[in-house]
Amino acid sequence: MKRAVFILFVFSWQLEAAEWTLLEDPDLDLALVETVPVGTALGLADIPDAAEVFTDLIASAETSLFSGQFYITDAEGEPLRPILDLLTAKAGELDELRLLVDKKMVAQNQEVLDRLRNTPGIALAEYDITGLTGGIHHAKYFCVDDRACFVGSQNFDWRSLKHIREMGVLLESRPLAVMLRKVFEADWQLGMGRAYPHKTAGRKAVGFTNPNKGIAYVKPVLSPAKLPVQGFGDGLETFVELIDSARSSIRSEVMTYSLTGYDKSVRDDLDAAFRRAAARGVKISFLVSDWNNRRPNIDEVKRLAALPGIEVKITTIPQAEEGFVPYARVDHAKIMVVDDEVGWVGTSNFSPDYFTGSRNLELVFKYPAEVKKLAKSFDQVWNSPYARRLEQDREYVMPKRN
Repeated sequence: MKRAVFILFVFSWQLEAAEWTLLEDPDLDLALVETVPVGTALGLADIPDAAEVFTDLIASAETSLFSGQFYITDAEGEPLRPILDLLTAKAGELDELRLLVDKKMVAQNQEVLDRLRNTPGIALAEYDITGLTGGIHHAKYFCVDDRACFVGSQNFDWRSLKHIREMGVLLESRPLAVMLRKVFEADWQLGMGRAYPHKTAGRKAVGFTNPNKGIAYVKPVLSPAKLPVQGFGDGLETFVELIDSARSSIRSEVMTYSLTGYDKSVRDDLDAAFRRAAARGVKISFLVSDWNNRRPNIDEVKRLAALPGIEVKITTIPQAEEGFVPYARVDHAKIMVVDDEVGWVGTSNFSPDYFTGSRNLELVFKYPAEVKKLAKSFDQVWNSPYARRLEQDREYVMPKRN
């Protein structure tokens, strides 16, 4: 097995307020992974499909697989079923197969969770941080053999593999996989009813670079700050600093945007950062889904869109040919492209409580080949018939979701 060599150096990147330590990983690679809602004209030929990537990644596992998910929802004849069948088949072959899910969602997914829990070789824990942070386990990721990982907006849900616009990242990197394992192990302790290991705390942020592939950096960020893991940048802090670093343009796409959290508290960190960017002449193109068409969210977006330099469009994914599918047909991606140079792909909606209360994972990367694809994917949605310019005088209505 080839052994990676790591060279330590300090690199001050675009975010002037933060200094990251970068480790050189000659095996590092990164590729975007998307889900295209069936029946739409979306999708890029050079971005692989999530269901195929999940299948190939799980099939490649030789010793271990661990995964943190919001929830798991299956249906007969749908694209997650063969992936779960493969997962259960792998359970007898691997030394370790552990799954972590959010406790609040267990009752809605009891059948599939019981199937997994009762499969020899699979360990499953339920994650509950309500008492600690008021949030949920909203991250979606899995790693095999401590070498390759997936992080993205795709839930382990058949609808996320068929009926929802999603974006994720496939990573080849042993040191990044080891970092994600530290997140998983810390959260597993909570899932097993034990105390969070505070030794994981630390402000020092670590990223990775592979000049041989033209990758300037891949930097993992984590939320919430109350449950840190050594080496990860803080999600909210990094997001704001990234917006503050913009010189010319920001493309931003998310399901929901709000200053108001579920607990009704208001924080304007994100909103203020977008306003600062617009004030210094940065062109901001903002996509937000029609699931955001509720108050106070839509009013907060309207106020943002009223500023010079900020253009907002609302995405609406038409219903499937077979009829209404609950909790589907929506743009669920969480991405950002800054100055056509830096990409952001993750699991947080753009609301403070996703960063301050819930477990979420993001990747910030400067890798021209994949940033170009990310921008192209955004532009495809932006210029599609599924995105319409926000109208200030229009009374928007929340679409039916279930």
